[in-house]
Amino acid sequence: MRVEMDAAEIELIAIRGVLRRLRGLRQNRDRYGFDGDGWRVDINGVGAELAVAKLLAAYPTGLGLSGDVGRVEVRSTEYPDGALILHPADPDDRPFVLVTGQLPTYDVVGWVMAGDAKRKAYWRTDRRHPAWFVPQGALHPIDAVAVAALSLAAIPDQGPNPPGAGAWSPATPRGTR
Repeated sequence: MRVEMDAAEIELIAIRGVLRRLRGLRQNRDRYGFDGDGWRVDINGVGAELAVAKLLAAYPTGLGLSGDVGRVEVRSTEYPDGALILHPADPDDRPFVLVTGQLPTYDVVGWVMAGDAKRKAYWRTDRRHPAWFVPQGALHPIDAVAVAALSLAAIPDQGPNPPGAGAWSPATPRGTR
C-alpha cells in the first residue's frame, strides 16, 4: 500500500530523523557496522515508521520504548525489490513490516513474525554482519485483515504503570498521582 507524506509529516520526519542521527553520533555507534549515508537512512527510517503508523492509525513510538509503532517493528529500504532484514537479536514474537521507498513516498510491502522468518534459506553470511534477508514474496500481504491485526499490535506496551495504576493521566487532577 502506498503512503504519501504531506508537508507537515515531512517536517516531523526530518526533525525526528536528524535527532535519531545525532543520538547515534553522540553514542558513537552505527548498528551492524553500517558505513553508508546515515543521515539519509535515519530520515527515511523515520519516514517508513510514520508510514506504517499512518496506515495503522497509530502513533509512532520509535524511540526504543517498545517497538517502532507499538509492538510493530519497521524495516525499510530505498530499493523497490529490497528484502526485509532480520538480525539474531530481533525478538521472535514481534511482527516486522517491510517498507520501501523514500521521502515523501513509501510503499508498505508486507509483514512477517520474526520467528517465522528466521529460516536457514534466508540466512546470508556474505555480509559484514550475517542476517536473514526475507524476500518480499515470503511476506504476508498488507490487506485489510493485516492492517486490522497489526493495528492491535500497534497499541504500545503500558509498562509497569498502566493507566489507572497510579500513573498520572488527563483524568488525574494536576499535582496528584
